[in-house]
Amino acid sequence: DKNPVRMLGTHTDINKMKETEQKLLETTERFELASTATGTAIYEWYPEEDSSYGNQQWNNLFGFEDHYNTKSTWLSRLHHKDAEHIPKILESHLNGETETYDVEFRYNHPIKEVIWIKVKGKVTQRDEEGKPLKMVGVAYDITEKKELEEQLKNHAHHLEELVKERTKKLE
Repeated sequence: DKNPVRMLGTHTDINKMKETEQKLLETTERFELASTATGTAIYEWYPEEDSSYGNQQWNNLFGFEDHYNTKSTWLSRLHHKDAEHIPKILESHLNGETETYDVEFRYNHPIKEVIWIKVKGKVTQRDEEGKPLKMVGVAYDITEKKELEEQLKNHAHHLEELVKERTKKLE
């Protein structure tokens, strides 16, 4: 007789797992909306493997086509005036000499020419020997701010020259 006599099985309640998945999806969506609304790029970098992940704002800011990049990719695009000191500041942070990584630099964007970028980050995980395992942070375009600072500096210089000129006339 080939009729089944018995059946064994289990039932698992996955409601909790589905609720958690939904909460994670909502949190991720909020995070991306906030990033997009503020123009803030978010990155996660693993120095030991030299692999990083950036969100869509990161790709837009740095002109990357892929979410996964290496340190050498963005370092190769640093403006020549920043190419020496920015990597040193990063190494200093990776070595634990600074609490955070906080820099402003010029960047040779593949489409927009030269832009100014502000990057803030921090090593969040180290191994037993203190080697950095993970770094996270944000970056954003500060080109407009830098251009305004330059205009203000030029205006202040111009005003100083006018004061000198007027002072000479009064003497």
